Amino acid sequence: MSRVLVNWRKWKMSKITYAKGRLYENLIVTALGTGMRAGELLGLTDADLNFRKREITINKTLVYIKDLSTGKYVFKYQTPKTESGKRVIPMQESVYKALRKQRTQKKEMQIASDAWEPLKGFENLVFVGRNGKPVSEHAFQSALNWIVNAINKDRQKQAEKGKKDFVPMEHIYPHALRHTFATRCFEAGIEAKTVQKYLGHSSVAITLDIYTHVTNDKAKEDMNKLEELYKKII
Repeated sequence: MSRVLVNWRKWKMSKITYAKGRLYENLIVTALGTGMRAGELLGLTDADLNFRKREITINKTLVYIKDLSTGKYVFKYQTPKTESGKRVIPMQESVYKALRKQRTQKKEMQIASDAWEPLKGFENLVFVGRNGKPVSEHAFQSALNWIVNAINKDRQKQAEKGKKDFVPMEHIYPHALRHTFATRCFEAGIEAKTVQKYLGHSSVAITLDIYTHVTNDKAKEDMNKLEELYKKII
């Protein structure tokens, strides 16, 4: 398991303290609790959320690409590359609360902002900037960079205080949140076929190939449990 993933899991276990109160706190909580790709998260609209059933429907991705006719970069929706990319993910409690909170936060930002000006066709996005416009993956990355930098400042202070070596946390990319979610699923004993559906992979083989290290660790753990059981019987 990479040091990045280990560090990120430690940060997650600290109840994402450093994201508390930040603009993209709810986005990060949702990412960690669903395993959605960055573009899928940023492309979520109100119609994709069913709070009664506690389900999220994924049917599109938000991208920021160059318009060949104008040469300018614009936001656009794209459909998933494969049919498996279209899926429904259950909302676990933390995600349900984060999305409820995000709905309230968006309304509060709209009331407080003098420059609220959502882009036409993107008015119903769940996650937006302070001006109501779509969030780019670059902005998402910048938010993660800020958090990691804040963590490292505290780590450095603690290291200096304890006269220990400073071990910085490596920078995290949005995709690492997806990996963390998948790893947690396997550690919780969720079947690979189910994890595949959550992630939107076209086949379970892809899921197993990417997370071989996790499934191998789980297999060893299960074998150890079996061994302990035999010790009690024999």
